Amino acid sequence: REQSGVDLEDRHAVMSHMQVVLEQEKELSLAKDKLAERRSQLESEIERLASPGGSNDPRLKGLADTLGGVLLSEIYDDITIDDAPYFSAMYGPARHAIVVSDLSGIEE
Repeated sequence: REQSGVDLEDRHAVMSHMQVVLEQEKELSLAKDKLAERRSQLESEIERLASPGGSNDPRLKGLADTLGGVLLSEIYDDITIDDAPYFSAMYGPARHAIVVSDLSGIEE
């Protein structure tokens, strides 16, 4: 009773409570497995985005092509390693932006 908070007066009560605890452990284990899988997916995505040229999401690339532009991250490929911190600080999250030369066609 001290640990479980349940009256375990007879064998049936003990077995019944053990079954409840077992079911709870199964549910927690499944939830833990789902979280581990999600964490793995997120870590893979982070690794992909952190790799050189990894931010080139195919969906963004397709959209850039449709708009007649280029991904800002592609421009990063042309800068020197010494200039990289400057441009990274300057553009920050905008490095995933699409650069177009003519904005008039974008409205369509």
